[in-house]
Amino acid sequence: MKIDDVISAACEELGVGYENNALWFEILTNQAIGTFNTATKLDIYQECLKTQDSRICLPKNYSKFVNLNNKYGHCWVEGVDFSIQGRYIIFSSKLDIPDELEVVLRYKGLALDEDGEIYMPDKWERMLVSYICYKYSRKYHKEYPAYIIQDYKKEFSQQKASNG
Repeated sequence: MKIDDVISAACEELGVGYENNALWFEILTNQAIGTFNTATKLDIYQECLKTQDSRICLPKNYSKFVNLNNKYGHCWVEGVDFSIQGRYIIFSSKLDIPDELEVVLRYKGLALDEDGEIYMPDKWERMLVSYICYKYSRKYHKEYPAYIIQDYKKEFSQQKASNG
């Protein structure tokens, strides 16, 4: 199952348009995956990336940080040398990191299919859709009765527990 499948299912469940919600729903999907005990579902990857404006864009299948170093073995420390904000590693301005500096990122991430798209177990669909629906209905709470919002939250919690 791909993220687009989850987003489509959530749009269908909520009766909302894909185009207006896809980006936010992708962020919510990644948030839900981040809260899930996915350790057994994650593989370790290593990628050579280049810096731009003292930052690095994280791979789309990124889930958890392992380490970051340059080709000479210098290792940077999270929280001291850089922070992870959204989909980016942001270096401290004190380091004066040049553009195009090659770094090696080791991280844990979800599997990729032959097209380079994130692939998730099919059994996660209900969990991820219910999380998106919960967050959406909570934001637009005037359109949803409280019991519906709580049903989505409960379903997410139950699915998360059963997939653990």
